[in-house]
Amino acid sequence: MYSERQSSLSGATLWAVSGGGHSTVVPDGCIDIIWMQGELLAIGPMTRPITTPALSAPAVGLRFGPGIAPQLLRIGAGELTDTRVPLDNILPSPVVLESTDRLNGSSLVGATGTELETLVHTAQGSLRRTPTRRDESAHMLELVAQGMPVRSIAAELHLSERQLHRRSIDAFGYGLRTLGRILRFNTAARMLSAGNTVASVATAAGYADQPHFTREYFEFAGTTPGKYRSLPGS
Repeated sequence: MYSERQSSLSGATLWAVSGGGHSTVVPDGCIDIIWMQGELLAIGPMTRPITTPALSAPAVGLRFGPGIAPQLLRIGAGELTDTRVPLDNILPSPVVLESTDRLNGSSLVGATGTELETLVHTAQGSLRRTPTRRDESAHMLELVAQGMPVRSIAAELHLSERQLHRRSIDAFGYGLRTLGRILRFNTAARMLSAGNTVASVATAAGYADQPHFTREYFEFAGTTPGKYRSLPGS
């Protein structure tokens, strides 16, 4: 069973999952802090689907929308792309250890979520790294979501395409073209979940044709659009 709610941290969502068997997690441009099987982990922005094992206990996570975590945690998103690392690899070890001790003493999902938020607040006071440019990241995200070409985004932000690519890697974990494809994929997935046909989604989401949609969907979901609709929880 999966549930989520808005976090007290701007741009973040608290989620919890329990029971069930293996599940597939698809790219969404987000970075997560997760308490799972007695360990605090950071999951970076993904470019491919991953299969998660069946859980023996609930997992609770704090999901940061695209571009948010690098600002709060003061880390380049590109350092985490397609990785899963212990949280103390990127946040101060004493803060993570104290939080781990408290989490091990709690069995309540709600309390676990609150502790994850507290962990981020506490860690922020210990970080000395320079934060990323949040306003610029938000502007890039907005323009990509609108479908603006990368060259035009660079001109809008008064950057060269090379400068834009570096800043995109720092903010999102990948270049803006990849980010745009992932955002479009997630839009298509939501439309499929709402009951729309594969053909109508391909057109509405802006794919060149249905074969193009199927290829890109398989890249990010590990299955075809038609099969994805039949998966539990999709």
